[in-house]
Amino acid sequence: MAESARLKGFDPTTEVEIPPAHDVAARVEVTLGGPTGVAKRIRELSHSGKSREDVAFAVAREIALGKLGDREEEVTTALEILKSAETISVPDKDLANAIRIAETMADKAVRVALAILTESITAAPIEGIADVKIRGSGSSRYLAIYLAGPIRAAGGTETAMTVLVADYVRQVLGLPAFVSTEEEIERSLEEVELYGRFANLQYPIHPDMVRTAAARLPIMLTGDPTEQFEVSGSRDLPRIEDNRVRGGMVLVLNDGVVGRAAKLLKIVQRMNIPDWDWLEDLADRSSKAASSEEEESVDKKLAPKKDYLADVIGGRPVFSHPSNLHGFRLRYGRSRNTGLAGVGVHPATMFLAREFLATGTHIRTERPGKGSIVAPVDSIEGPIILLKDGSVRQIQTSDEAKSLQSSVARIIYLGDILVALGEFLENNHPLVPSGYCEEWWSHDLEKAWGGLSPAQMERRLSKSGLSPADIEQFIEHPLSHMPTPEQALHLSMKLEIPLHPRYLYRWLAGSVTDIRE
Repeated sequence: MAESARLKGFDPTTEVEIPPAHDVAARVEVTLGGPTGVAKRIRELSHSGKSREDVAFAVAREIALGKLGDREEEVTTALEILKSAETISVPDKDLANAIRIAETMADKAVRVALAILTESITAAPIEGIADVKIRGSGSSRYLAIYLAGPIRAAGGTETAMTVLVADYVRQVLGLPAFVSTEEEIERSLEEVELYGRFANLQYPIHPDMVRTAAARLPIMLTGDPTEQFEVSGSRDLPRIEDNRVRGGMVLVLNDGVVGRAAKLLKIVQRMNIPDWDWLEDLADRSSKAASSEEEESVDKKLAPKKDYLADVIGGRPVFSHPSNLHGFRLRYGRSRNTGLAGVGVHPATMFLAREFLATGTHIRTERPGKGSIVAPVDSIEGPIILLKDGSVRQIQTSDEAKSLQSSVARIIYLGDILVALGEFLENNHPLVPSGYCEEWWSHDLEKAWGGLSPAQMERRLSKSGLSPADIEQFIEHPLSHMPTPEQALHLSMKLEIPLHPRYLYRWLAGSVTDIRE
């Protein structure tokens, strides 16, 4: 249907930009436009039991040599000319054509390898790599990879692998290694530090490790400037086109090569890639740095984090400051409509927050990740509000919130925010203590109830108006079946369990003075 619609000529192009693909191999081929047969080759290598990394390297080699795409003879001739040009004079036209062919093969090889590593589901292979060029002359030629901001989408490990693949392609093409100057090394460090002041880096900046990586990399990491601010030192260098910060280079160097040194080292050792032995020292230093950070106390790791407020734009609402007791209360779990990186908020809270928190709204969060998508969940705790008449109420439904909207003096507590346990695991974040909720209470009730004999059960429920069937409902359906205040108090006293969370007041949110008043 899309192709038929495009053929009518009403759009800028008659081709559909998103072609259908049923597996990773097909996605790689249609997304990057070949070379012809690459999808079939990826499937063959994958079915032979090779890992994704092995497949990426094998395919990159075959593309670089022209074996995929029927350009092997053309590439072989071009590489022979480049080799000869290191020692003898070669006609400019022949040399320029040889460089063009080698650059084309290197560019395609690196992009396809990155697409395989990322399963071709991010923009990184297309937009994250701006260009791949062969620069220099004679025996001083080197491979330069031009990186752009969207390379971030690939993730730290994959961006680091991109550098490794690019160097592997360089070796396959027989190009000399890149040698950094002292000024270029210091320039790289300054860009990393300058970028880190204005944007978030995944890996802490360690100047010595950045210098080591910048000095030893056998290919040049560069790219077009992505920021408006310029470096103050190491300016106007011959091999760097601009004085502004190159964000793509910074991300790959710091978060990729330095931050993932240990993972890179394992791949280098497994595949016997030469000239990367310096990674061992870098990995050791990274491990020691990580160990020292892990020694921080849990309390320090769970301290309020202000990072999410750093980039607040004027006019955007701030719902809560870091770890504020009047903000959201963390609750672990998920609903049917909260997917990956999704959080649940009570519908009453969404309405009372002037409907800024609509379904699908993207919000910045304190933890565990950088942001989430909001979805309504009415089975969690709703907000507590102070009315203009001085009374305090906890809202349970959006209809109740709408009816009281004009009477609200202020919101005392925003209610629960539902976050899946998997979000903390995915972001490698320590678990944060959550509030006492109905699910916990049901487990406490089950534990206390399960150890009783029938006679003891009958005595415990005497004069409560409850039956064993009611207790089973409380245990099996804690979110929909709840005791009355009198029943909750009775169960708490007779079974020696905490009071039901519906009737627990937020004592931590007030001081002794507040309570006395």
